[in-house]
Amino acid sequence: LKTADFGYDGKGQVKIKDGSVDLGAAWEQLGSPQGVLEGWVPFNLEISVIVARTEDGRVAAFSAAENIHRNHILH
Repeated sequence: LKTADFGYDGKGQVKIKDGSVDLGAAWEQLGSPQGVLEGWVPFNLEISVIVARTEDGRVAAFSAAENIHRNHILH
């Protein structure tokens, strides 16, 4: 469960692992009037590709880089 705005890298998020979680408390901990409930997606790695465009329309793409996470936070 995460906030509808600015929920990323452990910020504005509450992990709901199973049915034993108190959903009311999770919602209160979220501290937001709106939220998004997403399914858990297991993955082996995460990558980012940065692409930039100049004002005159030229495009440059940088090589893919593996993202490193510690405690679910991007470093």
